[in-house]
Amino acid sequence: MSATLSEVLSLQVYTYLLVFCRIGGVLFLMPGIGESFVPARARLILALLVSLAMVPSQIGVIDAVPPPAPMAAQVIAELLIGLTIGLWLRLFVYALFIAGAVVAQQLALNLIFNGVAENIGTSSLSNLLMLSGITLFFALNLHGSTLMALAENLRDMPLGRGIVPIELFTGRIMEGVASTFETGIQLSLPFLVVGTLIYAALGFINRAMPQLMVFFVAAPAITMIGLILFMIALPMILTEWAGGLDAALGNF
Repeated sequence: MSATLSEVLSLQVYTYLLVFCRIGGVLFLMPGIGESFVPARARLILALLVSLAMVPSQIGVIDAVPPPAPMAAQVIAELLIGLTIGLWLRLFVYALFIAGAVVAQQLALNLIFNGVAENIGTSSLSNLLMLSGITLFFALNLHGSTLMALAENLRDMPLGRGIVPIELFTGRIMEGVASTFETGIQLSLPFLVVGTLIYAALGFINRAMPQLMVFFVAAPAITMIGLILFMIALPMILTEWAGGLDAALGNF
C-alpha cells in the first residue's frame, strides 16, 4: 500500500513538473507578467499557482514516471513549447513598439526618454503605447483568455510527448513576426501619410525660399500637429491592437 501511494504521489509531482514547465515558459514571456519590471519571484509564484490550478485536468495523462533520459526529453520539450507560445504572445507587444517607433520618428521625438517596458532603449511614444497596451491587456481580461487558451492547449497537445512540433511552431512564429511588422506599420500608417505630406510641403517651401530655415521654424508645429493626431488616434490604435490579440487567442 505504501509503495502504491509513493508511486501515485511521484506521478502527480511529475505531472505538476511538466505542467509547470509549459506554463512557466509562457508566463516568462507573456505580456504584462513577463515584463522586466515584474519581480522574478512574483512571476515564479504566479507560475506555480497557475500550474497547480491546471494539474487536476492533467491527472491520468501521464501513465508512469519515465527513466531519466525520456524524463529530460519531456521536460525540455515542455519548456520549449511554453517559451514558443510565450514568444508568440510577446510579438503582439512588439507591434506596439514598432508603431510607437515609427510615430516618434515622424514627430522627431525618437530620442526623448527611454522606455521601462523593455531592457532596450525606446522612444517615449513606444513606451506609452506598450504600457497602455499592457494595461488594456489586463483591463479587457485578455490574460484570462490567455489562460483559457493555455488550458485548451494542454488538452489539444497532451503532456509527456517529448517531441516539439517544430514545423507547427516555426510556421506560427514566422506568421507572428510578419504580422507584428504588418500590424505596427498599419497602426502608424496615418502618421506616415501626414508626415510625408508635411515634409514634402516643407521641401517645396525650402526650395522656393532657400534663405529661410524652414525645418527649424516648422519643427514645433510638426510636433504639435503630430501629438494632437496621436491623442486622437491613440484609442483607435489600442482598440485595433486589442481586437487583433483577442481574435488570435480565439484561434489559438
